[in-house]
Amino acid sequence: MSNFGPIQKAEQLLPAVEHLSLQELDRFTHLVLQLRARKLAPSISPREATLLQRINGGLPATKRERFANLVQRREDELLTEDELCELLTLTEQEESWQVERLDCLIQLAAIRQMSLDGLMAQLGLRQSRK
Repeated sequence: MSNFGPIQKAEQLLPAVEHLSLQELDRFTHLVLQLRARKLAPSISPREATLLQRINGGLPATKRERFANLVQRREDELLTEDELCELLTLTEQEESWQVERLDCLIQLAAIRQMSLDGLMAQLGLRQSRK
């Protein structure tokens, strides 16, 4: 048992989570998303739960980290041809995931009979201003 009191804020978990490897962080994230879906389950349909899991998914942490590293190398003008090909592949994967995510958001908004902006606000998602 821990000597600490009950965790009341998500920020209290961060010091422990920061020490996880990328593989364990991915596993932890998956478990948290499953827990979230279970907590929402009484009030949402299985289809909504599936859509929420897909919306909150994304590329694995190892790919996100590699993508960020390659972007930095590109900005520093240190990117090799092989790294450029890898960056383009990861960019395509990220864009494909973003398209799938948007499709899931649109489906969920339709199920809940609300606007996409309203759903995003309800889920606490920010709109990209790129």
